[in-house]
Amino acid sequence: MEILKRNIDGELLISIVLIISIFAVFYGNSGFSLILNERASLIALIYLAIGLFGLVFNFKKVMFTGLALSAFTSLYLKSASNISVKLPELDHQKLSFSVEHFNLSSADNFEEVLDKIWSTTPDVLSFQELTPDWNQELKSALSEKYPYNYTAVRIDYFGKSVYSKYPILDAEKVEIENINDLILHLDIDGQDCMLISTYVIPSLDKISEQKAADQLNYLAEIMNATTVKNKIVVGEFNMVYWNESIRKFVNNTKLLNSRREAPINGDMPYEHIFYNQNLECTFFQEIKDDVNDKIGIHGVYQTVEKVMIGSL
Repeated sequence: MEILKRNIDGELLISIVLIISIFAVFYGNSGFSLILNERASLIALIYLAIGLFGLVFNFKKVMFTGLALSAFTSLYLKSASNISVKLPELDHQKLSFSVEHFNLSSADNFEEVLDKIWSTTPDVLSFQELTPDWNQELKSALSEKYPYNYTAVRIDYFGKSVYSKYPILDAEKVEIENINDLILHLDIDGQDCMLISTYVIPSLDKISEQKAADQLNYLAEIMNATTVKNKIVVGEFNMVYWNESIRKFVNNTKLLNSRREAPINGDMPYEHIFYNQNLECTFFQEIKDDVNDKIGIHGVYQTVEKVMIGSL
C-alpha cells in the first residue's frame, strides 16, 4: 500500500511540474503565464530542488523529471542570453565605446544619477521616462561633457533623450503605438553607429501584448532595412529577455544580448542593450543606487574587426 501511494504521489508531482514547465517556458506573454515565465530562473532552482528531493527519498521518476526540467529550463534561459563563456577582452586596436541607460522613474533624485554618470563616464547616455523637469536638469549638467544630444520631451512617461560625446550625424523620432522611439546615427571615430532608443509597451493584456509585438516587428524592419555596420538597440522593453516576443525580435534582427545571467531575486531585467554581430560586448553591469536598487545598465562594446592605424 505504501509503495502504491508513493508511486501515485510521484506521478502527481511529475504532472504538476510538467504543467508549470509548459506555462513558464512556452506561454509567457501575458497574465499568469507571464508571471511564471518571468520567474523561469527561480523555477529552474525549484526543479533542481524537486530532483534532489526525489534522489534523497528514492523517487526515481521525480528525480529524473526534476533534474531534466531544471537542465532544460537553464538551457532555455542561457540560449536567450549572451552565450559567451567569457566576455572578449578590451582590444585597443579595435573601435570601442560605452553605452549607459537610465530609467529616470527608478531614480530618487538627480544627484544620484549624476554621480553614477561621473563615476562610469560612458560615451553615450540614454534616458527614458524623461519629464520636462528632468530634461532641464540633465541639459544643464551634461551639455559641456556631452555636447551632442537629441531629445523628445513629453509630459507623460514616454519622454526620451540621448546624450553623446560623439557627433550625431542624423536623428529622427519614429512614432510607434503613440510612443516616440529615437533613431540616431553617431559618428564614432569615423564609423557610423546606428542607435535606437526604444520603450516597449508593457504586456498587461492581449491588446497591449499585440501592440508590443507590433512595435518590435516595426523596429526589426527598421534594423534590417539599414546597411550600417554597427547597430545598438537600448531601452525599456518591459519584458525579460527570454520572453518569446524578444526572442522573435532578436532572431529577426540577428542581434546579440548583452546580459549573461538571469536573476533569481525577483528583480526582473526589463531594460536591455542589444547589439549586432559586427560588435562584441566586453563588459556589462547593472547600475545600482546606494540602497542597491537598480536604476540603469552600462555596457562596453568594440568592433569585431581591428581598426587600421591612420584610417580614422
